Amino acid sequence: MAKIVTLPARLDANSVSDVENIVLHALTDNKFLIVDFTQCRYISSIGIRLLLMSKKELIKKEGDIFITTVPIDVKKILDMTGMTQILNPFDTIQGAMDEIHEREC
Repeated sequence: MAKIVTLPARLDANSVSDVENIVLHALTDNKFLIVDFTQCRYISSIGIRLLLMSKKELIKKEGDIFITTVPIDVKKILDMTGMTQILNPFDTIQGAMDEIHEREC
């Protein structure tokens, strides 16, 4: 089962606790997490930490995390930190869902 989490415009110290609560709840009931960046225009190190922590928790369940619709400015940050290589980027939510379906079969 997969859960889609849509990020706010900024994933930083001011918003991370709200997003973290949503993500932690999603991690309890789901093996896969799709993070929709459509609205997100900025991510700080604390937001990157949340994504990495989510990846580690999902690996324990033999699941994974996928990031979708990442704006170019945010993608640059994720590229610089090496996160795009471990967070399974997809252009669309449907692309991530198709990958999950492939993995579940």
